[in-house]
Order: sequence, then C-alpha cells, then structure tokens
Amino acid sequence: MVLFWLRSEGKSLNFSAPDRERLIEKPDLKNQADNTERSDLLRNALRRSAIIDRLGGPASSMSVKWVEVERADLPNLYIVPTPHWYLNTGGNFRLSSVEANLKPGRKIRTGFLAEDIEAYQRVERLRKQLVGYGAATTDEIIVMIATSDTGPYVIIDGTHRAAALYLNDLHAPNIPWKGLLITDPAVANSAWNINSPAVQSVMNTWKSWAAMGALI
Repeated sequence: MVLFWLRSEGKSLNFSAPDRERLIEKPDLKNQADNTERSDLLRNALRRSAIIDRLGGPASSMSVKWVEVERADLPNLYIVPTPHWYLNTGGNFRLSSVEANLKPGRKIRTGFLAEDIEAYQRVERLRKQLVGYGAATTDEIIVMIATSDTGPYVIIDGTHRAAALYLNDLHAPNIPWKGLLITDPAVANSAWNINSPAVQSVMNTWKSWAAMGALI
C-alpha cells in the first residue's frame, strides 16, 4: 500500500535518480530499512500521517487490495469529510455531488483570516491531465477506506483526482478507475468514515459555519 501510494502521490518528492529507483521504481520490499524510509516519506514528507493515524485500527488488522471503481459504485463513493469539501459536495460528501456544487471562489474563515479553498482550481488542472485516462495503464490511483467490501467507500487520498475523473466521465466515459481499498471493521470509528459518530457531529459544526458565513 505504501509503495503504490508513493508512486501515485510522490512525483513532487525531490529524489536523486538512484534513490527514486531504489525506493519507488525498482523496490526491494524485503529491505526493512527501505520500507521504513518509504513509510516516513508518505507520513511526513507527503504529510499523510494525519490521514493514516486516524483510520481507526492497527495496521495489522487491515485488508488492502487492488480494486476497480465501477459505475455502480458511484452512489456509494464519498470524498474524505473535511470543511474544504463541505460546500463543494453540497454538504453530503458524495463524489457525485461535485457536479452541482464544486465552484471557484470558495473560502473558509477562521477569526479575521480567510483561506481560499482551491479545490475547483486543482480539479480543473487535473481534468486536463487525466484526459485519456485508463485504469489498466495508469499510476494515478484512488485510496479508499471502508468497514467491508460493501462500503460505503471514503476516498482518503486522491480526492481532487477522483473529482476530476468523475467530471470528465460525464462527457467522455473513463470508468473503471484504479484504486486501493483498505477495509477494517475498526474503520467504523474512524474520523474519516462518513457514517462515524465523529463525522456526523462535526458535519453539524460545518453546517453552522456555512450558516454564519465562515464557509462560503
């Protein structure tokens, strides 16, 4: 999982050519030092520790498998619940809701500061890059979590990519999409699981923020 996550997200990492070959292109997965280095790169250099640490259970209890996201999966596919995606999905975090709700100019206000939410701009850039996408040949993956194989599936990495693929698919079908699915019953309590008590509670907070103009 770490290796393929790095291959998908680690294009911006500043590697020497030998290190990129050793760690990503031609890895020896029996080399524990390299495995540790890859994990550190994913968690710290790519800042995914906040995601990984909140999955809900110990890594040893997780099942990780390659999957293809099919059209029938779309109603059960959610974007990771964060305030930046709240209005961009109409407050329900369904990937299919981005068509009607993903807009430029959105902001999140904290105190006297306003942060631009650049989801729209990032998705539009990716839409151009992902023209001609094919699951059989791509390194661009979507990482999802679920309590079981039946979902719901929450995209914890590749959210902008998934939104771009979805919007492109509306005009030129590109499904299936390549994904990694992490399943574990403990995900039921994950801070990222759309049905977890933690997410249901914080969604009420974001709804209040939107009503007060802190999310626009």
